[in-house]
Amino acid sequence: MVLPLTAGIPTKPSRRRAAEAKSIDSAKVELEKRVSTSATAISKQVQDLGGDIAFNLVMLSEWSAVIEGAGMLNKDIGELLEKVREGAGLLLERAIKAAGKTLLNVYDKILALLGKDLESEARKKVREWLDQMKEKKSMALFDSFVSSLYQIDKLQEEVKGHLKETGADLDTLNDTTKKVKATSDKFVVFCSRAKMLESALVVAKLIKEPQILAIIAGLQVVLLGVVVFAGNDYVGYRNPRFPNLTQGIAEIVRQNISTEDEGSSST
Repeated sequence: MVLPLTAGIPTKPSRRRAAEAKSIDSAKVELEKRVSTSATAISKQVQDLGGDIAFNLVMLSEWSAVIEGAGMLNKDIGELLEKVREGAGLLLERAIKAAGKTLLNVYDKILALLGKDLESEARKKVREWLDQMKEKKSMALFDSFVSSLYQIDKLQEEVKGHLKETGADLDTLNDTTKKVKATSDKFVVFCSRAKMLESALVVAKLIKEPQILAIIAGLQVVLLGVVVFAGNDYVGYRNPRFPNLTQGIAEIVRQNISTEDEGSSST
């Protein structure tokens, strides 16, 4: 059975619940602000965690292992995780088994929704980014790659347009703001799981077995792709070819306050 993305990690409720806006105008201001802060927070988390994974691959790994590992990814990912666990010892085995559920859960969904062709395309995109960072010896490129993919500035402009045209009532605007925040909170939990797996994989590199190192590098490439494209999905700005694993911020706004025809929001 595939576990829910956030299963197994407790989430702490906010001690202070934000007061709801009392007027249409203030509710629009709050929604616009929440979209901006939430989308930016998701992008920043991806840049931080994804940047760490990319740095480990580009700067701290044998490049031959990265190349070999990336080529292994057509194999069953559960089988690869099992091989790492077998060589890792009891302590690492437990960490990898627990954290690996995130990777298996999201990766299986990506495969089911994209199919092998688009999964391969996403993997090639990550490998292309790693190649460029390796060639230019610049990890700053990763942030620009994420920014270009997520298009948060365009999302913000789109939301401003919706807010100018919408006839949504006060309750709908406040409810939309809550949903946007909840989406951002869910991504924090997702990143916690992904970080657990990355930490386990980094420590597992101490094994120093060439085949294991290649497998670990391959898994890190997969994890990097999952983090980047899951973040993209949570932001949700006009990515019709990417799987819809969750309702992203842009989709929440379009569904609740957009005046566009339903069919036009998917273009």
